[in-house]
Amino acid sequence: MKLLKPAAFFSSLMLALSVQAETIYQTDFPDTIYTIPTDWSVVQGATGDETTSGFRIDGGGDFRYDAASSNGLALYVGSVTAGYTTSALGDFTISSAIRKSSSGATGIVARSNLAGDSFYTVRMFNSSALQIYRFDSGSPTLLGQASFSGGNYVVGETWTVVASFEGNTISAEVFNDSGASAATLEVTDSTYSSGYVGVRGQITSLWEDFAVTSIPEPATFAMILGVGGLGVAMVRRRRK
Repeated sequence: MKLLKPAAFFSSLMLALSVQAETIYQTDFPDTIYTIPTDWSVVQGATGDETTSGFRIDGGGDFRYDAASSNGLALYVGSVTAGYTTSALGDFTISSAIRKSSSGATGIVARSNLAGDSFYTVRMFNSSALQIYRFDSGSPTLLGQASFSGGNYVVGETWTVVASFEGNTISAEVFNDSGASAATLEVTDSTYSSGYVGVRGQITSLWEDFAVTSIPEPATFAMILGVGGLGVAMVRRRRK
């Protein structure tokens, strides 16, 4: 059931606070069941349907990936807000509401090449940690990891990952199903400065929405993160 989404909340909050941030791209995947979302390209893993595992819109209206052992990666290759280039997105914030299996990794991808083998990913790993990885021609490097506080992820819950890419700094936060901050991370890496955005998952991964916004002013961005947990909590109460 699709009511108010955390990603929509963050976008609305930015507008309400009159910051110089704008929506670059946003979707809650309103596409036909068993199809690939419009302007998304599967570059790793299979494309699924009603009988085959892989990427697809599922019966609940979410973008889903499932596979027994392989990774799946899909990139957004369509148009974005004027003034930005899909293939060269550099500084921005991604927000995505996620559900997953108890094992494996599910997250977002940023600054990727079109082949989908060189990129950054911010992901929920198993049921216990937030991670930031860099992939170089398919070879992974762990840049940072933080264990969840206040309890592990429980299958069926929706957690929200928010990741900001600004220059050489990558910062990330994950909010649990109650809207509380479960983990934060910040790392510095200068390998990739721009590229495509997308999603990456293992085993069973679901993305309820996906939003890319420009970086707001520093002081206001801190305010957004400070009240973000409250906003996600409000969303959760409305959904239950």
